[in-house]
Amino acid sequence: MKNITFPEKFKKPIVEAISRYPELQHKRISFKLVKSRLPYYARPAVISLLNPFAHRSYIIGISEQSTIQREPTLLKNLPYEAQVGAMVHELAHILYYTKKTSLGILADGLLYFFPRYREYFEKMTDRIAIEKGLGNYILAWSEVVYEVKKNDGRRGKIYYSPTEIRKLL
Repeated sequence: MKNITFPEKFKKPIVEAISRYPELQHKRISFKLVKSRLPYYARPAVISLLNPFAHRSYIIGISEQSTIQREPTLLKNLPYEAQVGAMVHELAHILYYTKKTSLGILADGLLYFFPRYREYFEKMTDRIAIEKGLGNYILAWSEVVYEVKKNDGRRGKIYYSPTEIRKLL
C-alpha cells in the first residue's frame, strides 16, 4: 500500500476498504480532502490518462463540506460501516477504470452526462463491489444516504435502493 495516500482522519475506513481490493494495492491512489458539492468521487488523474494502464494514478476526492441537503452524506457524518461502504463503492470505480483504455474512460466521462448511462454506471459500480462480497458495506452506506439522494433531484434514481441491494445479496 505504499502507493496509496489518504488523510489520517479517515485511515480506518479507507484501509478496511482498500484491503478488500488486493488487485488495487499496488496502484497509485490518492484519497484527497477536497471542496466539492459531491460528497466523494473517484477518477483517474487526468494527466495519467496519457500513460499506459500500469502507470495511471487515481484520485478519490472526499469533500468535507457540501450543500446543506448533502451534508448528511459526507464521509465524516457517516457511521463506520457506511464510511467503508462509500469507499468500497469509489474503489469499485477505480477497479473498473484499471481495465479500461484511456479512450474508454473518456467515453465514459462523456456518456455520464446522460441520465440513463449515469444510472447504468453507478449501479454497475455497486454490482462490482457486491460481486466481490462487499454488499454488506454497500447496503450500510445505502441505508444511510439513499433517502438524501432520493430527495436530491434525480440522484436517487441512479443508485440502488436498500431494498434493491438486499435482492442482489
